[in-house]
Amino acid sequence: MLKYLCIFYLFLCLGGVCADKPVFETKLTRAGDRSEVVVAEETAIFTVASGSGIGGATITLKKGAWPKQVVFRLRYRDGRGFPALEGFTLATPRLFADGSWKETGKLPFRFTDDKGAVDLKAPHAGTLDITMTPGDAYLEIILPAYLLTGSRECEVQWVDFYRG
Repeated sequence: MLKYLCIFYLFLCLGGVCADKPVFETKLTRAGDRSEVVVAEETAIFTVASGSGIGGATITLKKGAWPKQVVFRLRYRDGRGFPALEGFTLATPRLFADGSWKETGKLPFRFTDDKGAVDLKAPHAGTLDITMTPGDAYLEIILPAYLLTGSRECEVQWVDFYRG
């Protein structure tokens, strides 16, 4: 009987059932903004409710591994989704991507140097298939699969629209 229980447990673990869910710490740059993360299967969804439409977050992977898919959902505290995203930045220790919703699916990025610094005058290394889709309840940003693998931390910044 014990033999069969051990085989069953091994089967569950190899199937991913015993794998630890990732644990994240999120630090928002603006007082009053709120965030939550939901991890389901191979996806982590970070939802941020912003008071002003301008803000940022540092997300640290405390335990486990980044899931295959990472999604950010930005909305105002009153529940409306951002109508647009004039400025979006994603930074990890190895890359820096910035642009706006107008560049959805082709967001320019640069690699960082060995100290993590970015030369903003250097040409872009290429583009990333980061999609940004506005909706009634939130503006959704979907990162390419496995983009954050190997990083323990990422920083995101956003501006819904520039105020003149």
